[in-house]
Amino acid sequence: MDVVGMKLLRYHTVCLDLIKKIQSQHDIQSIIDIGGKSGFFVSGTTIRDKTSLDKAEHARWNRQISYEACPKDVGVIKSDFLTWEVNKKYDIATCMQTLEHITDKNIINFTQKLFDLSDHLIISIPYKWEKGACKYHCQDPVDKQKLFSWTGRKPDEHIIVKDSKRKRMIAYYKLT
Repeated sequence: MDVVGMKLLRYHTVCLDLIKKIQSQHDIQSIIDIGGKSGFFVSGTTIRDKTSLDKAEHARWNRQISYEACPKDVGVIKSDFLTWEVNKKYDIATCMQTLEHITDKNIINFTQKLFDLSDHLIISIPYKWEKGACKYHCQDPVDKQKLFSWTGRKPDEHIIVKDSKRKRMIAYYKLT
């Protein structure tokens, strides 16, 4: 499956299926993806109002796709999430493969702020990747307990997905 020319991994597909499930049970009109670069993931949903928020140096950038190929149906907010002022509630918020990049100093505030965005939050993390497996990760290895230490909540649903040799955990929090 592709989204605007980007090959999806299995965890993307599982998350998209989870979003469809939520849509079948709730009136979902808006979605925001925190750390979503140019919005490729949310462009794969049928949700009308799609937003991606990422730091300016990440927004509208992807090493696989040129600027011109970025999805036109996604609004991009170029901002640091920690300093960005939440100005509305979204129907769904996602934060996929982002938390592992956040430093210890900011991880609790970052994670707690995600819960201000929506009553439906989906987080994906690299599950039990070895420390040093990715030079950009500050938090590896991440497991259920570490995620709980950041969120202070148990997810309503969690799924472990294997892509090639790596596992990812998808956690869904329903806050209403």
